[in-house]
Amino acid sequence: GGRPGEPRPLPIGFGLPAVADGVVVAVFEDFVGRTVVMRHDHERILGLGDGETWPLHSLLAHVDLAEGIVPGASVLQASSVLAAALAASNTTAPPHAHLSLLAAPASFPWASLGGWPDLLSFSARREVTFLEPPLRALPQPQQT
Repeated sequence: GGRPGEPRPLPIGFGLPAVADGVVVAVFEDFVGRTVVMRHDHERILGLGDGETWPLHSLLAHVDLAEGIVPGASVLQASSVLAAALAASNTTAPPHAHLSLLAAPASFPWASLGGWPDLLSFSARREVTFLEPPLRALPQPQQT
């Protein structure tokens, strides 16, 4: 149940699929669990990096990896293979995951990435671009 826009707690271990067909390019530790990065070559972002197009990447953060999710692994959205599972939180926050989207050049050095601080440094230098979703207001609950 619940109303639209209300948070709904999910159990630890809840399966998280890939957002689109892709290839795992990086896995690194974060302060809750791990982050898995997938490249989606069929989606490209125009106008970044001196006019070249960059592949879309999705990042699932604060997760436990599903079996077989290692750099180089192919993940199909439509398959029953999950990308990750909701990790137990080692903070006061309830278990949760974050989905981020970014564009990065095909030559991006994922293998040498040390984690979120490195990724944010690349972003500050505009060597990758995080994609911000358009904001819209959530529906207001009906007054009863």
